[in-house]
Amino acid sequence: MAEEKEKGASPEEMRAKRARRMRTWSRPALAVTLACAVGTTGMFAYFTDEDEAVNKFTIASDDLGVVVEEPGWDALPDDDGDGVPDAAQDMVPTQWVTKDPKVTNTGESAVDAYIMATVSVPVADVTYVDEEGEKVEGKNVELFTYEFLGGDWSEVGQPVVKDGYAVHTYSWGKVLATGESTTAIFDKVSLINLVNDQGQAGAKQIVVTAIAIQQEGFDSAEDAWAAYEGQKAALAAGGEVAQP
Repeated sequence: MAEEKEKGASPEEMRAKRARRMRTWSRPALAVTLACAVGTTGMFAYFTDEDEAVNKFTIASDDLGVVVEEPGWDALPDDDGDGVPDAAQDMVPTQWVTKDPKVTNTGESAVDAYIMATVSVPVADVTYVDEEGEKVEGKNVELFTYEFLGGDWSEVGQPVVKDGYAVHTYSWGKVLATGESTTAIFDKVSLINLVNDQGQAGAKQIVVTAIAIQQEGFDSAEDAWAAYEGQKAALAAGGEVAQP
């Protein structure tokens, strides 16, 4: 901007006059800046409030219960009162006896469960006659046979021979609620067609074991069973148990 020269003014007077003009223009700019700063500070004065919800939970007691029930077997007469039904004493080859294991969820905490069951059948190295009438010399032969009924039960893998038993594993295809029962895995058993007793006379037992695993945290009975087996292995090895 061209400066207007005033007539008769000395150079010192001209410089003083310019300084006064600069101070006059600077004041509005400083005032605007301060006003913005005050306005910005005031924006943080929000209305505030707080609230909280306290929710109570109860943890189910560790009473997930399961029992193996055999109503047909339990109804068989036991006249001598030795705990073994008369029909199951002194069995002979190909004789059938009622045995009908099913599983009931008896827990008191309403915990739904996946159900697995194992059936352990005694084995021995024996000679027997098969269904075609042929004599067979076998190793780890199951001494009893039964007809698997299927339905919502399915067999998992192949039997595993361990400690003198062939262990069959079965999975129930539904979630079992408290108070509910499965159907029977089978409903009768038979002694195979042994050629003489071959040292097998005496007491034998078929062991049915039921396993209940909480439904929560697993997508299927197979997943639950895999976690259960992993947990057993970890505990047996003295390690930590992984959570699902």
